[in-house]
Amino acid sequence: MTQQGSSPRDAAGPLDVASEHPLEHAAITPHRIPPARMGTIGVVAQEMCAPRNDQLHTTPQVFQRLLGIPMGLPETIADQALKEAHTEIMQVCADYLPRELQRQLIPRGLAEMPTQIGSFIPWILERASRARDVAFARQVFSLAQIIQGLNELGWSYEEREFIRIAALKALHPCFETDEQHLPLHYARNRNGHERCIAAGFDPAIVAAHPHAISESFPDVPMRAVQLADRVVPVGVFIRVKRPFSIYLRMLRERTLNAMRIPDPFGFRFVCCSSHDRRAFEQHLYDRLPVIERTRTQYLDRYGHTNERRPNQYSARNFRVTMWCADIAGARWEFQLMDAPDFVNLWCSKGSENWYLYRLRQLIALFFRHCFPKEHTGVDWKHAARLCQQHLLKVRRGHING
Repeated sequence: MTQQGSSPRDAAGPLDVASEHPLEHAAITPHRIPPARMGTIGVVAQEMCAPRNDQLHTTPQVFQRLLGIPMGLPETIADQALKEAHTEIMQVCADYLPRELQRQLIPRGLAEMPTQIGSFIPWILERASRARDVAFARQVFSLAQIIQGLNELGWSYEEREFIRIAALKALHPCFETDEQHLPLHYARNRNGHERCIAAGFDPAIVAAHPHAISESFPDVPMRAVQLADRVVPVGVFIRVKRPFSIYLRMLRERTLNAMRIPDPFGFRFVCCSSHDRRAFEQHLYDRLPVIERTRTQYLDRYGHTNERRPNQYSARNFRVTMWCADIAGARWEFQLMDAPDFVNLWCSKGSENWYLYRLRQLIALFFRHCFPKEHTGVDWKHAARLCQQHLLKVRRGHING
């Protein structure tokens, strides 16, 4: 959902790795898992890998070396976690890579790789000499560890949805009405990056710009807010990070602990003017003092235009007021935006476009290592331009989530 907020480095410090590349180290796991029994992997090795391996006791070491995982960990991964990890990675590739690039990077063998741990282990052992297959499998298995760890900690996606509902109830005193879905109208320039020049829930806002591109998001969740001197509409967007987004944030923060991710949940509030945005921020503090009391990592890209960017992948002209605070027993990221800046996230051709922001992260942290140039022949500098053209053509104009 967001051009995520900044956060201090993980308290444990950066990963101790020889390379600067975040994926060239032991597979990331969200928490410390006790060493597992070797039974499952030993049986699988004997039954399915024996004809190609005279030293059966070395098979776990081979697996560990291939994927960079702790000894015995494979049997702690549930089939469902492995399947979900493969599905999420395939979906990311489908969303961000042009079809011709997908065909080049993901041959049928990887697209249909086994997602049951008993079959996955011999599958990857058989491909020990195929660096391309190993690189892809390493990412699938690393994400499966994240998913498994979240589930074991009571943080499955379904359970995190309950937290989302609880937080929305906690914010109820801040609003005068229940959620309504209304069009958000906007006008954009016809030249350059086609940035937004006016936006709001009142169609008269865009009528004042007859020569601009006039469009609307037809179904925006909105609630009425009673400020001191008026009632204003505020768009309210809520998100719960998917496991892949948590994984990507862990790579960015270089942390082994998913529980230290500062923004697993997030609110984005869209106000029709800067005046409304500033008044609504104070309104949140007045109605729910816990938000101001627990507020950290405050960043105002409106009042201080030279303020640091939320992170190294954020556009320099990305505008937001943001912070983290505690709501309903969880840490939430709050973002407040003026409506034109919100429209630019999804409709601009400039660097502030959210899909281009996400692409910058994916190429730097994931694609380059999941599909290394030396194994796939893909030059990611050139591929980045193809992906950017693809996203602006097929994704621009759609609100993510």
